Amino acid sequence: MQPAHRVEPVSLVIKKSRLRRFRHVERIDDNDWVKRCMTWQVEGIRQRGRPKKTWLDYLKDDTESLGLSQKVVEFRNKWRRRIDQLVTTNARVLFSR
Repeated sequence: MQPAHRVEPVSLVIKKSRLRRFRHVERIDDNDWVKRCMTWQVEGIRQRGRPKKTWLDYLKDDTESLGLSQKVVEFRNKWRRRIDQLVTTNARVLFSR
């Protein structure tokens, strides 16, 4: 017996939120501090070990796993529809297991 309502897994909610935030940041002026922080490189010597994953690294993984192209960001409705469709499709796959 399946539950009456389904809740999206937290990982999918986070992906959706991250992709929506990315679209917002992409539309901001290039001189804005938020946009500059996306590509900012910290100076100095980093600690030993594997480098920590950045927000852009996670974003790249999300767009690749959902089959999105960053070119679609320019079109608000299309971007939002694609995110909702792809995330819902992935949620269905997870729930059917």
